[in-house]
Amino acid sequence: MEYGKNIKYINIIIDKARENVIDAINLQKKGEIRHSKEALFVANTLFDPLGEIIGSIEIIDLIPTFFKTFPYKRSGMSKARYLQYHIGNYFVEIGNLNYRLELYAGKIKNAYGKIAKNKKNIELIAKTLQKYRKTVFKGLIDIRDSHVHKFRYTDKEIDRLLELELIAKYADKSKRDILLKVQHENAFKKIRKKWNSLIKENDVQIEQTLDFYFETLLKIVAPKGSIIYPFNNKKS
Repeated sequence: MEYGKNIKYINIIIDKARENVIDAINLQKKGEIRHSKEALFVANTLFDPLGEIIGSIEIIDLIPTFFKTFPYKRSGMSKARYLQYHIGNYFVEIGNLNYRLELYAGKIKNAYGKIAKNKKNIELIAKTLQKYRKTVFKGLIDIRDSHVHKFRYTDKEIDRLLELELIAKYADKSKRDILLKVQHENAFKKIRKKWNSLIKENDVQIEQTLDFYFETLLKIVAPKGSIIYPFNNKKS
């Protein structure tokens, strides 16, 4: 999954943050410690919360890789527990992404909402996130809330897999027990395949939302490719 097809907004914010950091380092070498109002606005309002969104996206991207890569057998780690752990993490990061997208949209609204021409685009972001909450996020978060108990994620398939794993762990080399181990391995592969497919389907919808989200932010924050500072409309 990417950050959406339209990454121009992300590039503009990161480029400006990098430029500000370099300027600060050069000033520090001269014994000066000061930050312009514009630099602080970029860091606190535009860059830091954007970094948290990107962090959630990158973690979500890693989950399928963990599904395919398991620790060495000699580690003694349970495949079922490993799978359960990462499915749980997936739900956590989906919830985090939902929260961070809304938080960032709120920061942009607070900063740019008083500029009349931005009102329409700010409303578009709100409607898009609301629609998204009713589809991708709501579906996944509802599943998470119904299956995440006090300490970890669980569902009937995972519970069944854990039961099979426990029994297979103490199996001997009889034909009956060998068949049990095969059944356990097949069940594991089936659940892993199911979650890989589910994540791929969700990724498509998440990408579409991110694409529109960042495209709309671009129209508000940097419509001509340069950041507009709402407190003085100064471009950079």
